[in-house]
Amino acid sequence: MLLQSRFEDGSPMTRSEIGDQLLSLLAAGHETTATVLAWAFERIRRHPELLDRLVAEADGEGHELIDATMTEVQRVRPVVDLIARKIIADSLELRSCTLTRGETVMSSVEAVHNDANLFANPERFDPGRFLGVRPDPAEWIPFGGGARRCIGAAFAQMELRVVLRTVLRHYTLEPTEAPGERCRLKSIVTVPAGGGKVTLHSRS
Repeated sequence: MLLQSRFEDGSPMTRSEIGDQLLSLLAAGHETTATVLAWAFERIRRHPELLDRLVAEADGEGHELIDATMTEVQRVRPVVDLIARKIIADSLELRSCTLTRGETVMSSVEAVHNDANLFANPERFDPGRFLGVRPDPAEWIPFGGGARRCIGAAFAQMELRVVLRTVLRHYTLEPTEAPGERCRLKSIVTVPAGGGKVTLHSRS
C-alpha cells in the first residue's frame, strides 16, 4: 500500500518516508494506545453503572458501548494535545490571519474537544454522546486530521476494543470513589498522574 501511494503531484514516497510511516504504524502507536487504555480504566472505574453495562456487552457479541466509551475517553483525555502542520501553499487564509509558506500552525486537541459549541457539557464524561453516532472528523481529532491523519488510527481503535473487551470478560474491575487522576505530561503524551492503577479480580 505504501509503495503504491502517491502524493498530490503523482510522485511516490521515498524509502525514508516509507520508513517513517512504518515506524509510526508499528512502533510509535504502542505508547499512545497503552495510555488511552490507562485513561479508559481510570475513567470507567469512577462510573460503576457504565462499568456494569460494559461488562454485560463484553460478555455478549456487541461492541457499540465499548467503541463509544473509547471514543469518549479520547475526547476527554486526549493523549497528544498539540498537532502541528507546516504551510506548503504560497499563502493560507485562516479567518483573520494570512499565513505564508513555511509557517507552522498548531492546534490543541484538548481545546477542540472542550468546545461547548461542538460537544454539549464537554466537561462531563458521557460515552452515550457517541452511541450510534460517528464522531465528526473535524471535531474529534485525537489522531489529527486531513491527509496527515494518523495512519494507524483504525488499527489503534481495533486494539482498544479487543483489549478492553478481553479484560472485562476475564476480570472484575473494582470501582472507586477516589477523585479522578490529574493529567501529567510524560515525554509528548499526557498520562494519568497516578499511573492509572487498577485492582482486578479473576472471574474464572
